[in-house]
Amino acid sequence: MRIVSFNSSVYDSTNKLITNDLDEDHFGQFEWFENQLIDARNNNAKVWIIQHEPACSGFDAKTNKYLNLIEKYQDVITYEFTGHSHQNEFR
Repeated sequence: MRIVSFNSSVYDSTNKLITNDLDEDHFGQFEWFENQLIDARNNNAKVWIIQHEPACSGFDAKTNKYLNLIEKYQDVITYEFTGHSHQNEFR
């Protein structure tokens, strides 16, 4: 079993420091993330994903890219853990 951390904060649409260009792989994270999943599959390992907020809570253009990877590697991903979402809250 492996624990893989995905830095979801950099893809939050409210993060003004990051562009929402679908083709841009900030910090090479998507490439690294998929390589972790490939390696887990090749070694018959299961993966738990941890991240700050869920992929569908404001990623906009990056959501489909992330969800496609989750679907592609659903045989190795057993859990996704998130800290919280930024929806339905008082400010």
